[in-house]
Amino acid sequence: MSILKDYLKKAIDGEFSATQKYTEFADIAQNEGFSNIAYLFKALTAAENIHIKNHTNALKEEYQPEVEEFTRGTTIENVKDAMEAEFWESKTMYKNYLKEIKKDKKNPLLKVAQLSFEWARDVEYTHYQALKLALKYIEKGKDLDYSEIYVCKVCGDIIFTKPTEICPICGHDPAFYFKVKRN
Repeated sequence: MSILKDYLKKAIDGEFSATQKYTEFADIAQNEGFSNIAYLFKALTAAENIHIKNHTNALKEEYQPEVEEFTRGTTIENVKDAMEAEFWESKTMYKNYLKEIKKDKKNPLLKVAQLSFEWARDVEYTHYQALKLALKYIEKGKDLDYSEIYVCKVCGDIIFTKPTEICPICGHDPAFYFKVKRN
């Protein structure tokens, strides 16, 4: 197997595991009275699903992801866990993948995989920033203060207001954002 396909599969596994984890974290936050943090985890799940779709498109073959084990905690513990994961994916994992896949120069999947990894790397940092904001609120015993979250259908970027400008990650029109439903 090529380095590129191996990294795409690892990325799909990680993103799939994140969707499972964030779905459970949303339920925990909701049960603890943090409905907006639960909503954030739901939006993050939608965004991670976009990363899975992009990585799968780059892979150009069927792949059944494996779920990694994870720990469940209180909402504050879960937010910290998610922050750490998103930061690591942005600053370490995808950065390393991008460096390594360049060695697979003749692979026809390289350009699409590279774009998918670049978008995921950049978006994971926006996820980290959103979770960092959530942590500031929860440390004060408060829920996040917003009513809507929008996700870019192309790259998974999240924003807290109705989009009026192009996506800063992938450059697509605001029409490519969708509002995440609360229920």
